[in-house]
Amino acid sequence: MPIGFAALVNVTPTRPLHILWFTYPASVNALTALVSFATSGIYLAFLLTVIGSGVARARGWVPQGAFRLGRWGWPVTIVGGVYLAAMFVDIAFPSGLTSPRAVLYNLDWITLVVMFVVLLVGLVLFLAVRPWRTVGTHIHDELEPTAAERS
Repeated sequence: MPIGFAALVNVTPTRPLHILWFTYPASVNALTALVSFATSGIYLAFLLTVIGSGVARARGWVPQGAFRLGRWGWPVTIVGGVYLAAMFVDIAFPSGLTSPRAVLYNLDWITLVVMFVVLLVGLVLFLAVRPWRTVGTHIHDELEPTAAERS
């Protein structure tokens, strides 16, 4: 598989390609697009993880295990979320039309399009499954109380 991705360096359009409202610039190989998506996608994945941990903390989640941040849990979550959001915005949006990255502007939109598609599919599944009807059966464990129930 890595050889297949490395072969993408040989896929370079000679003319700009117009896909919907995006323009894939000429002389930019597909490997550059993959790296652009991967970089912003990694920051997005970590950001969503931090947001999820913040939501869980707000709902009373208490981490289990040997390593715990204790009272530093919220500050670390907030600082990490702000940092990741700032980095994601910095990577996904060029700093202006005069930016050296302006030619790659549309490549950074790849992540935003994928985010929109994932959000749309998630919303459709959420409305189809309606998890709020059965969430009560997953909250309580008959064998032992969860950490959130103990505190």
